[in-house]
Amino acid sequence: MKPYHLSRKGLVRTFQIVRPFKSLTVYQNLLAPSTVRGNKLDQAYVDEVLNKLGLAEKKHVPTSLLTHGELKKLEVARGLAANPVLLLLDEPFGGLTVSEIEQVWAVLNGFTKNGGTLVIIEHRLRELMKIVERIVVMDQGRVIFEGLPAEVPKSEEVIRAYLGSPEVLKGG
Repeated sequence: MKPYHLSRKGLVRTFQIVRPFKSLTVYQNLLAPSTVRGNKLDQAYVDEVLNKLGLAEKKHVPTSLLTHGELKKLEVARGLAANPVLLLLDEPFGGLTVSEIEQVWAVLNGFTKNGGTLVIIEHRLRELMKIVERIVVMDQGRVIFEGLPAEVPKSEEVIRAYLGSPEVLKGG
């Protein structure tokens, strides 16, 4: 399916490398995705999301003036502005500080509590493990683990796929 067909069905993704409309303001960057599913941008919702992400004061600032962390947070806001049912996030925590990750997670957690579903591709595993309830690990397109975050380091198949062999952890 074409990307616009997917987004109209509620499947929305964010990108690892953020490419907003640099000549537009933060708020203007949220307008385009908000119309994908025929929705009018809910001003109160936008203000709430921008406030939680620490971007409220930057609402009318061109995105060309934002820091890397602010751009990453804007990317999450753009994904949410499309009113998704399922939001795919590609490296949403890349380059963020721990406090910025907590801001992003607060917004994403609100999305899931309101019935939305997240799929997160992330290499910042320490931070990811603290906030998710369930982990699915894939290798070569195949699910090799599904369970609680605390169980991941104990999975020999995960260790083999990502570290080479279980002996690596034993010093072998």
